[in-house]
Amino acid sequence: IEKGERVELRDRVINFSHDLITACDSVFPETRALAPFWQRAEYGIEFLDATKIPEAVALFEEIAESTGFRRLTRFWTLIELLAAMTDYRVLSSSTYLPITDEKILNRLNQALDLIFEHYHTGISLEEVAAHVNVSPTYFSKFFKKATGHRFIEFINSLRINKACEHLAHSDEPITEICFLVGFNNIANFNRRFYDVKKMTPSEYRKTSLDVLYQS
Repeated sequence: IEKGERVELRDRVINFSHDLITACDSVFPETRALAPFWQRAEYGIEFLDATKIPEAVALFEEIAESTGFRRLTRFWTLIELLAAMTDYRVLSSSTYLPITDEKILNRLNQALDLIFEHYHTGISLEEVAAHVNVSPTYFSKFFKKATGHRFIEFINSLRINKACEHLAHSDEPITEICFLVGFNNIANFNRRFYDVKKMTPSEYRKTSLDVLYQS
């Protein structure tokens, strides 16, 4: 991404309250069956089922475009789909603790903005720490506590996810994608990709194309 370039859609977020879940649990026995899913969600979940992810993305889009009762029904359909997925990984060994200190939250957002803008370069922990005016040691501990990941783990996971977008939606050579998302050699890229996705980049591309042709 060039400096000053606007990104049409970087992230999509659904906000809902804990009160909604508890209220539904008190009325509908069916939603109580989701308890194990909510417990896993406290640690963060990455969903890996390439056959179901397109369906989840479509539901996200429907929720964004819907209003009223239809938005609510689409939301619960999405939650049911995610809860039923068996191919996933939990992202942290400790539960997520929401950040309530506005100063710390602003610092985290500044760090994440810089990371998302420059993940494909050789951006370092020291550079991000300097950007938010803290020492590298403090930032390393702060970032791990806030995200559940070490800095390099977070960067590599982001790069892999961006590589997946290219693999699924372009015919760019895998070697080109490797360097495009910020890895400096193909062996490291292949190793990190397999660690996260449990398949090779070429296998992921084939799976994504198979899903596309079936839909």
